Amino acid sequence: MTGYRNKPVPDTEMHRSLTAQAASATTQPGRRHFVGALAGSAALAIAGIPLRVFAYPFHQSWRVPEQSTVEIWPSRENMDLVTCVAAVEDWDVPASSALVMRLADETYRLSSTLKIRHNAGDRFRIVGNINAPQRCQLLWSGDADAIYVGAGSILYIDGVTICHDTTTQRGLASGVLADEGGVVECGRSVRVTDFYYGFQARRGGIIRCEYSQSSGAGDANYFAFMSGHISARGAVASGAADRDKQLGSGFVAEYGGSIDAIEATARGNALAGFTALSNGSIRADRGLAEHNGRGGFYTDTGGEIVAHGATARANCGPAIWIPNQRGAVVGNKMQSRDNNLSAEMCKASG
Repeated sequence: MTGYRNKPVPDTEMHRSLTAQAASATTQPGRRHFVGALAGSAALAIAGIPLRVFAYPFHQSWRVPEQSTVEIWPSRENMDLVTCVAAVEDWDVPASSALVMRLADETYRLSSTLKIRHNAGDRFRIVGNINAPQRCQLLWSGDADAIYVGAGSILYIDGVTICHDTTTQRGLASGVLADEGGVVECGRSVRVTDFYYGFQARRGGIIRCEYSQSSGAGDANYFAFMSGHISARGAVASGAADRDKQLGSGFVAEYGGSIDAIEATARGNALAGFTALSNGSIRADRGLAEHNGRGGFYTDTGGEIVAHGATARANCGPAIWIPNQRGAVVGNKMQSRDNNLSAEMCKASG
C-alpha cells in the first residue's frame, strides 16, 4: 500500500484490480458514473498515464480493490472533512488495502464533531502533513468533542494539529475522545491545542498516540478515565490550567484509567506533571516533570505512579506530592532537582 506500512503496490496491479471491479459493477444501478470513470482511467493506464478515478461512489456501498490505497482529498471533492468521512462510511476496505483521507496544507474548519463509524480498522486513515503538522489544522469552535471514536471503530490519524479557536467556549470537551471501546491510533505527528482535555480515553476506550503533543488544556492534556487507557510514550504535555477549579495536569489517570507515559514530558502545568487519582495508574519511567505549579508527581485517593529513572525538576512544589499518604509513587533512581521553588522563582517560571 503506497506510503503506509506495507510495500508499494505497482500501478499495474491496481489497474487490473480496478478494471476487474468495474467489469463486475456494470450491471449495478447507481454506479454508472463510477464505471465510466474507470473505463476512461483504464485507457489512460494503457497509454502510460497514472490511474485517476474521477468519480467515487460516495454515500453508496462499495468495496475498495484488493492491494490498493484509495486516497480521497476532501477539498478536491468540494466537501468538508466531516461530510467526506460520512460519505465513505459504507465502503468496505479489505485487509490488503487502505482508504486515506488526504489533507493539504490548510485550515479545515470542522462543521460538527467528526464521528468515526467506519468498520475498516486502522485501514481507514486521516493523514495531513507528517513533516509539518502545524500547516494542516483541524479547527473547532464548539463545546462538544472535536473527534469522537466510539464502540467498534478505529481511527488512524497523523500529520495534523487539532485546535480549538475559542477556549472560553470549549466546555469540557476533548480534542480526541476514544469512548466505549473505540480506538485511536496516531502517527508521530499529531498535536492538540486548547481543549479542556487534549486526548481522552474513557469507558474502555484506547488511545495509542506516542510522541504526540498536547498543550493549553484545562483539567488535563492526557486524561484516562473510567477504565480508559492511553499509550503516550514520549509525548509532551504542557500548559494545562483551570485556575478557577485549581486543576491542570499534563497526564491524569482517574477512576481506574491507566496511562503509559514512559519517557514523556509534562511541563508548565498549573497543578502537576503526572496525576493519578481514585485507583488510576500511570507508568512514567524516565519521564520528566518540570516547571509545574504544585508538584511533579501527584497521587491521592488510591492512585499510583511508577516512575523508575524519572526526573522532577524546578517544580513550584515537591518532586513527589502525596497528600495524607493516600496514594503511591514508586521508582528506583528517581531524581529531584531544584524543586520547591520560591514564590518569586515560581511566578517567573510561569
